[in-house]
Amino acid sequence: ETIKTQAVEKVNETAREQADKLLKEAEEKANLIRAEAASAAESIRKEADLQGQKLIKDAESKGTIAVIAARKGAEALKKEAEKRAVQLETEANSKADRIIAEARSKADELLK
Repeated sequence: ETIKTQAVEKVNETAREQADKLLKEAEEKANLIRAEAASAAESIRKEADLQGQKLIKDAESKGTIAVIAARKGAEALKKEAEKRAVQLETEANSKADRIIAEARSKADELLK
């Protein structure tokens, strides 16, 4: 009876270790996906800001009306970039959440 109990405990311990490993790997992968998306989103925002600044700077020699138009154009660039950046981060978060949920499901199966 004791040997049987020890064997069951060993199997359970191994399953817990595998489940923990699965979850840890999934969380690392999810964090990497989120970090890469955040970096890419920041790049999108910075690029739009630089393009907007260039647009305004190029318009300065053309007069007040050109500058006003360039500012509106720069604002539109920023809005569009923000929209793309948020979409990118949202998709990355969804993917990361799915990876963790799948790992939890697999871990639960191991622990049954």
